[in-house]
Amino acid sequence: MRIKHTCNLASRIMGWLFISLMPLQARPIPDELLCPDSIQDILLHDPHRALALLDTAEQRHAPGLPPYRIDILRTRCHEMAGEYYLMEKYARRALANDSVQASPRRKLEAMRDLIDALNAQLQYEEAIRLCQEAIGLARQQDSRMTEGSIHYVMGGIYAKMQLFDQALAAYQEGQKCLESEKGVLAMAHLSTAYGQLMTLLMDNGRPDEAIATGRKREALIKKMSGMPGPPNGYIDQQYGYVYSKMAFLLQDNGQTEEAADYYRRFQETDFSKQPNYRGEIIPYLLAAHRYSEALKLNEEDLAQHARNFSNDTVNYNYLILLDRQAEAFRGLHQYQAAYAWQRRFTTLQDSIHQRERREQAQELATAFRLNEKERQLEQTRADMQRRTLLLGASGLSFVLLLALLIIIGRDLRQSRRRNKLLVKQLDELQAQREELYKTLAHIPSTSGETVAEDKATGAEDADAASTPLREDSTEYTHFLRMEQLLTEQQLFLRPDFGRDDLLAITHVNKNDLPHLLREYAHAENVSDYLNRLRVRHALKLMKEKPHYSIMAIGEEAGFRSRATFYRAFLKECGMTPAQYIQAHQ
Repeated sequence: MRIKHTCNLASRIMGWLFISLMPLQARPIPDELLCPDSIQDILLHDPHRALALLDTAEQRHAPGLPPYRIDILRTRCHEMAGEYYLMEKYARRALANDSVQASPRRKLEAMRDLIDALNAQLQYEEAIRLCQEAIGLARQQDSRMTEGSIHYVMGGIYAKMQLFDQALAAYQEGQKCLESEKGVLAMAHLSTAYGQLMTLLMDNGRPDEAIATGRKREALIKKMSGMPGPPNGYIDQQYGYVYSKMAFLLQDNGQTEEAADYYRRFQETDFSKQPNYRGEIIPYLLAAHRYSEALKLNEEDLAQHARNFSNDTVNYNYLILLDRQAEAFRGLHQYQAAYAWQRRFTTLQDSIHQRERREQAQELATAFRLNEKERQLEQTRADMQRRTLLLGASGLSFVLLLALLIIIGRDLRQSRRRNKLLVKQLDELQAQREELYKTLAHIPSTSGETVAEDKATGAEDADAASTPLREDSTEYTHFLRMEQLLTEQQLFLRPDFGRDDLLAITHVNKNDLPHLLREYAHAENVSDYLNRLRVRHALKLMKEKPHYSIMAIGEEAGFRSRATFYRAFLKECGMTPAQYIQAHQ
């Protein structure tokens, strides 16, 4: 029973723990962390966590972090992580952003990041080209301090390329730019620049110039010490750096007494007592053959390095310490120990190179995965845009089609109404025409008498014997009688019926016939007039024989071809035969 109770209690505790931990696991990232300052602080000690925060900020569209700023911060994260390929990628993307291109300050910032990435990957030619472009941009902005710092970056690249003259020229140009500025910040940059120039001159066997540069740096630091602005400890740190370098340079140049004086000055600084910086004097101790002191100090640096980097010894700082250790033992004639440390140095150097190749491969693999992911995202985005366009086009097509159908439907309704009205008018005209024919039948005709009188006169030709129509009423009556005769006897149905036949049966003067047809039949010629009569006959056939086809109606009405029938019907009625039948129905 006790065991069962214990098991239930344990289960309950585990359940409580699970429930209590669930909110911790699912707790979202607070918005306070998704700001430039917070991410800037985090990337200094945990760049990959900062990258994750930037991904979240990008997804949430966090305020204060536009896309170009996210890419710039990603550049810094990859720089801290030593992932220079990815650093270059995001620096290029930031530089291509319209917001960066529109702001010279942002553009310079992105260009500096890209230069550093190219420099780290040994892409010196492109880095120098970008330096020259950045210098031109800094000149346009009249930023002498920025121009000077870029000159020093370019000088460092030339130095790596073993181009001493170009490196020295770039350093000197940068020195001129920085010396023209008067503020403490510009002086601080100049102090660092003097230190870089001293290293360049030392490495190229020009100690006198290096010493002269060191004295200029010392005077600059003294000038800064009397000015407001430098943070606490900065002046002491700068003195520490310049004293340690001057001590080594003077000792190496044979000026031992002055070198010892600079060593004493170094020892008086707080800088020399700090664990991370006291080893700066070791090169002087080795040059002065004070190997025991150098060995003791270097062993302290080895221990401090182990504490600082958690025993991570695969780095270039540790490599420098190993080299100094071997040199100190050689100076003490302890060659076996020196050989052992030298072997460690060589092994570590190989390990660093292997790690760099491995990290480079991992970085390229990561970059490939990121590129693949971005490609998929771009593909998804393109598909969504394509679908949106298709939907929009489909919607627009539907609206246009609907509008077209509405217009067509409206036109069809209007056409039907118009056709019905035309059919009604045609029927009324036909009825009126028939009534008119009936009325004419009761009016005595004088044309026969006129013709008889003409024949009795013995005229020479029939045209001269015809009685000319002098009044409009007489002309119209004569025309109606002619049309009545043609209609009742259906003479127009005869295929060979033509102009001469019409003149023969109606006794109309051939010169008056065109006038009659144009005036009262609105026909251009005899053929056009006969086709009109045939169309009227076709209208009667459509009513009398609704089961006939359109072509059968046309043939029975005297038309020899479908085209002629349709053309004449459309001209007479204002619609096609099919439309007439539909409207009549």
